[in-house]
Order: sequence, then structure tokens, then C-alpha cells
Amino acid sequence: MRYLPTLSLEAAGLQSSHTPRNVRFLETAQMPGRVFVNITTHGCGSGCSYCYIDGPTQSQNQLSHAEIVSSLDWLRRHPRFQQGPSGTVISLCPDTEPFKTTTSAQRIGWILQRVLPWGNRIQIATKEQVPAEILMAIERHRAALRQVVLFTTITTISRAKSIEPHAAAPDARAKNFESCRLASVVSCLYIKPFLPATAHDYTAFAELAGKARPDAICVGVLYKSTDVGQPLTHPVHGRMQSPGLEPSCLAFAERLKRDTQVPVFHTAVCVSAWASASLAAPRIWLDYPELCVGCRDCAGEFKSENRKEQYR
Repeated sequence: MRYLPTLSLEAAGLQSSHTPRNVRFLETAQMPGRVFVNITTHGCGSGCSYCYIDGPTQSQNQLSHAEIVSSLDWLRRHPRFQQGPSGTVISLCPDTEPFKTTTSAQRIGWILQRVLPWGNRIQIATKEQVPAEILMAIERHRAALRQVVLFTTITTISRAKSIEPHAAAPDARAKNFESCRLASVVSCLYIKPFLPATAHDYTAFAELAGKARPDAICVGVLYKSTDVGQPLTHPVHGRMQSPGLEPSCLAFAERLKRDTQVPVFHTAVCVSAWASASLAAPRIWLDYPELCVGCRDCAGEFKSENRKEQYR
């Protein structure tokens, strides 16, 4: 993978007033919150049947190096962005597959080279095998050992070819857990969205997790455009809603935790907070208590942090 030198806005030939089309802050007034950074304008190529992005079966329309550099410069100067390990969580490529092609992986490399030294927690979710160059980039540029969490999404094992037709096979994706372990990168088995096919595959998931040993497991909700008036709304795609964690999902997660002895969560935000021993942003324990697994006393820590701020 070829890394390009760090450029300023002026060197990229773009104006500082330009509002990037690939950066979106989480829909919340909370600070420090979370921000989504994409490498495409549309398209993915994996063709997942449950997907809600624009053009999931279409090829990726990827951004140029100059536009990516511009967007990151804009992000770092934005008043809502807080730099550092307790600052804004950066979620890469939520609207496409980051490792679909060599050129998409290259763009992830550009971003990592630039943002890892900031110290912010970083999330990357994929349905492909992670390129060795990406893991090397994380090792080379990270500011802290557990700064990055790499989420490997597997929603079904028996029906992957029909539900996620153009993604890597589940057994190929599962190799990410060993690769991450060797690179000292936190890994998470990302079972999201939870589908009827997911519940059917419990035994296969338990065997996979027991053998591959991810650092964490996240069992998450399914968002639909038809679920109007439901308690959970997608933070960026406002038309997508969810009834939340259904009894079958909760039972699946609890059983998986018991059988594998791997920490289980219901949101990627909590996985990143757990990995970096920091508070969840946004405040899952307070604003989305149904997604909280009670892994730590976030409420108490939050009060303590606020108390420290008052006496500084």
C-alpha cells in the first residue's frame, strides 16, 4: 500500500470553507460524540439484502486523495470535534465496505496515517479480510495500543451467500481475529443486524467464536425504513428505525456470552469504550439504557469526571 504525504488544505487546492460530503457527526448534541468518515459518495459492492446505504450492489464511487485530505483538515478544525483518547470517536466507512478493493483499502490507509496520531478512538467494520498493510499502518501510526477496534461483521453463516452475496465467506472473515491478535489490534465479532437467520445459526456462531477468540462480540439491532414510530432511530439515516433488542436477540447474546466467555455488547460505541477504558460517547448508559450491558459504572465515572472539571 502506498501512503501519500500529509497535505494541508491549501496544498490540496481546496478552500477551508468547503463542507465535506463524506463527514457526518452523530445526530446528538452531546460532546464529544461520534463522527462518521466515508471514502465514497455511494456504492459498496457487497450487496447485502438488509443494507440501507445508497447503491449496496453498485461499485464504489471513491473520493480522491485531495478530497479526503480536505475533509480531515475540516474535521480537525470543527468546533464539535474533540481530539484525543477521550475525544470524538471516529467511525470509518459506515456507508461502504472499506476493504472491497485495493483502492478502497488504500484510502483507509491514507486516513489512518493522518488520524491515528490524533489519539482518537477509531472504529472500522468490514465483511472482508483485513489487508496486512492496514494492520501494519495501525501498528506504525497508533497513539495507543487499544486505540482501534476492528469489527468483523458476520450476520449469518448458513445463508451468507444469499444475504451477503458479494462479501467474503464467513470463514475467510473469521481469519481477521487471529490477524488482529498478532498485530495487537482489538477485534470484535460484529453480529449486526440480528436476523432470523442469525438465531438459526447459534451453534455455528458459538463454535466460530470459541475457535477464533475475538476480543469482544457485539450483537446489534436491525434498522428498517418501515418501522415508523419505533424507539430507536439510526443516528445518521433518520428514516431507519428499530424496535430495539427483541427477546430472541437478548437470549442469543446472553447464551453466547455464557458459552464463549467473551464479553458481549449491543453497540459498537460500548465496545470502543470498553477497549480503551474510557466513557462511551454518546452516553449509552443514560440515553440508550436498553443497549447498556452494565460492563462498568459509566454513570459513576461520568459524575467523577464532571466533578474533576469543576475544580480545574
